[in-house]
Amino acid sequence: MEKLKAPFVERFWEKVQKTDSCWMWTASKRYKGYGAFIWKDKDGRIIQGRAHRFSWTIHKGDIPEGIFVLHHCDQPACVNPEHLFLGTNQDNVNDKMKKGRHVKAETYGPGKYKRGKDHHRTKLTSDTILRIRNDYPSLSFSRIAKKYSISISHAYAIVKRKAWKHVK
Repeated sequence: MEKLKAPFVERFWEKVQKTDSCWMWTASKRYKGYGAFIWKDKDGRIIQGRAHRFSWTIHKGDIPEGIFVLHHCDQPACVNPEHLFLGTNQDNVNDKMKKGRHVKAETYGPGKYKRGKDHHRTKLTSDTILRIRNDYPSLSFSRIAKKYSISISHAYAIVKRKAWKHVK
């Protein structure tokens, strides 16, 4: 493995706070709390990746194609290489199941995905959906999104009945 450019490594360390165990990423985070970091690989390609993957690369070497960098500590923001290990997608699924981070089977009905208020991550109700639809076109999609703390695309999907279709 060819050495990565020093400025990227220096910038990486500026965003890490070491504790007694985990080394926590303090900068931008992606979905589910994984640290976001941008660097150039040894071939000069810009990588918009996860901070724990960069940490693995600078401490342990290249990551084989299709391989995940997993956490023993179960802290997505941790970049401590001693808390990281390589695994396949199946290893990742098994690790998630073992640690109880999977969506429970009861989320799914017989052949159906639970929708609307019955979904485990919903923050909207059928009444709210009707209010959102009534707000349009008086309010733009962006104003609806702000009013109900949802994304603009979700506001659009609700109004156009692409989401929450079951609410009449």
